[in-house]
Amino acid sequence: MPDDQSDNRYWSLWSLDRIVAENLRYQGPYLLFADFLIASHLYCFKYENPERSAVCIDYFDSQEPRVVSKSVSEFFDLYVRDSDSLDMFPKSKRTQQIVGPEPPPASFSSG
Repeated sequence: MPDDQSDNRYWSLWSLDRIVAENLRYQGPYLLFADFLIASHLYCFKYENPERSAVCIDYFDSQEPRVVSKSVSEFFDLYVRDSDSLDMFPKSKRTQQIVGPEPPPASFSSG
């Protein structure tokens, strides 16, 4: 995927040059590698052991990045099969207040 381009889900996997540049500015023990919706939040690798890294999301909300998959292969499998499970949109009370509860299903009458 070219730099500054995203897929149809607004997710962008970075080039090696961008990974290096972004991580030089990032103050954290994680390795950034992608962003969502023009950097509304970033995806990063969290080293677990020599064989595995987890994938986390940094929402820049003063909290530690949140783990969304236990491994890189699991992350890309979920991205292909079920990208909604990767929590691209943070869930919060504020979001629920803005959006509101789901409306009840419409009922149809025959008359």
